[in-house]
Amino acid sequence: MNRFVAGILIVVGGLAALSCGGGSSPSGGYNSPTAPSGGTTAGASGVVTIVGNNGAMSFSPDPVTVRVGQALSWKNADGIAHQIVQDSTDPASNGGGYYGGGDSVGTGFNMGQVAPGSTSRTVSFTTAGTVTYHCSIHPGMTGTILVGN
Repeated sequence: MNRFVAGILIVVGGLAALSCGGGSSPSGGYNSPTAPSGGTTAGASGVVTIVGNNGAMSFSPDPVTVRVGQALSWKNADGIAHQIVQDSTDPASNGGGYYGGGDSVGTGFNMGQVAPGSTSRTVSFTTAGTVTYHCSIHPGMTGTILVGN
């Protein structure tokens, strides 16, 4: 009888081991995407951090990569206000961008002033391409958004 029980336990244990799989991906088989070269992929809702003086007044990540339709906002981690605007393709435009801006690459956006510790409203794009932007208060602060499909 003991041999019979031992045999059943061996068979059950073997079946249990086989049913566990052995793949290296996490449950559900999902592997995290990797960032395209040249940028950092933002999450489901992308956030660019505005870095203060210790970060030489810059945006991080830069460039940032988002997908068409993905929301993007700016979190002000600096101690002073910033105003993020899309660079204008029209040289007559003073400062580039405008309130309410468009959702296509090249149509402009102006996020308004983002107070210290605050997050801007979101913007998303309906077309793929490269978008450059800057802080209209501190024109030396520039950034790039890579919009992909």
